[in-house]
Amino acid sequence: MTQPRPNKPPTKTVPLRTTKSSDPDQIPVDGERFEILWLQFEDEAGFSTGRLDDERAKLQQEIAVLEAKIAEKKSCLQMVENQVDAAKQQLKVLLSAKLSDDAILTAMRVEYKIKRSAPKPKKDDVADSPADEDKQFVLDQLDAEGLSISDLRKLTGKDARTLRITLEALVAEGKISKTGDRANAKYHLV
Repeated sequence: MTQPRPNKPPTKTVPLRTTKSSDPDQIPVDGERFEILWLQFEDEAGFSTGRLDDERAKLQQEIAVLEAKIAEKKSCLQMVENQVDAAKQQLKVLLSAKLSDDAILTAMRVEYKIKRSAPKPKKDDVADSPADEDKQFVLDQLDAEGLSISDLRKLTGKDARTLRITLEALVAEGKISKTGDRANAKYHLV
């Protein structure tokens, strides 16, 4: 004996609407069906006018910021190019004045505030008491504005330990002064 099946509510079937076309192979892509499906998709995808306008505005703002940065960088690049051209022109003028190579390079260093760098010392050359040449070399690099050990490393090529020992000796001798402490310390001519 078979048991009767419980009654299920009937399933509602929605027939798909099709648009008749003159070409049986061509499927229509617009019309009422398109509009219904598009509205459903647009809602699910969050393609609301306000959200899209906000996204457009944000992207346009980001583009404007990037364009401003590009313009700034182009301006900096032009300044560098102008500086290089001016330096080359100045070098030609100094050469035409028939000055010695040392005099020309000294004039160019003064004009462009370039410090002469010393060769990097070997680790074995570092002593606990600074050499007189190291002291004089550091004194030649310092000015009233002051320089940090990091600045002096870039200018001289000497390692931080040698510079620290030399600077401490010069401070003890009263030839330079120190302002600030640790990483913020600057050394000035007295």
